[in-house]
Amino acid sequence: MFWLVAVLSAAAVVFNSCNGNGDEPTPPTIAGTYVGTMTVEVLFPPPGGEEIFENQNIIITDEAGGLVGLNILNFAFNDYIELGNLEVTGISTTHVGDTTTLSKDGESDGPIIEFLGDLGTTIKLNSASVTSDGVLTLDIGVILLYDTGMEIFPLPVANVTFTGNISE
Repeated sequence: MFWLVAVLSAAAVVFNSCNGNGDEPTPPTIAGTYVGTMTVEVLFPPPGGEEIFENQNIIITDEAGGLVGLNILNFAFNDYIELGNLEVTGISTTHVGDTTTLSKDGESDGPIIEFLGDLGTTIKLNSASVTSDGVLTLDIGVILLYDTGMEIFPLPVANVTFTGNISE
């Protein structure tokens, strides 16, 4: 009788440690608006430089299939380069310990820059993560697609880093 009680108790502990369907525990959601400091390292046009934006919002949204999207609204720098909304979709997440890492292969289409002759841009997600206490760390590259007439030449325009907290 003692062994039966011990086995049933152990089974109850194992059963209760999962989410009820035998799968691993569900990772926390990271969707929301994050508010923090964004640093833009301007690579083009010369002379370059660095700009810091306080209270910048970055939005992470849930997408189908367990993927997420990332949005920076009304992105601008150098007082005259307005790229508009930067959006990266189809980002996969990996949850290990207290951190969710965001990753995406390749580049995402960025906005068209009209004042430069309708040149396109791409957005490269270099690295991103969210900790369990809601801190987003992000590093992306903005690349201008310069058409030389014979080929499209990728020209790095800016590196963007961000650290911020999820807003309540």
